[in-house]
Amino acid sequence: KNLDKQEFIRGSQSAVVTILSEVKDNNFTGLKGLLSKKELARFRHEVETTWSDELRRNAEIQEEDVTHMLITDVRAQQIVQHKYLDIDVQLVANLASPTDGSPTHQYTVHATFHRNYTEGNLPDWVVTKFKLQVQTM
Repeated sequence: KNLDKQEFIRGSQSAVVTILSEVKDNNFTGLKGLLSKKELARFRHEVETTWSDELRRNAEIQEEDVTHMLITDVRAQQIVQHKYLDIDVQLVANLASPTDGSPTHQYTVHATFHRNYTEGNLPDWVVTKFKLQVQTM
């Protein structure tokens, strides 16, 4: 089965934007199915215990804020008859000041997308790792 790289990059970028938007809205139930159950529990705990209120309120990014979206690693494995694919991505977005439009923060997201390619399984991607780093510019 061939994977369209550009389509994957578009879809994974859209997923990252959606995840951050749901965090901003404090809608963790909206992330079910997008993040694995284990990663959703881990990520929610991280957001609720280590993210500042300011970061949570400003977590949202727009597609046009994204400056880089890269695939950093691809891992395929087969366990007996089961085939799995993991793709690591890095997204970089620059957030601008609402007053003068100059960049104020750079968001870097590291995410792992997982898919079970086994015959007869639904070909859905799920995020198994999601990490946001914020740098003030």
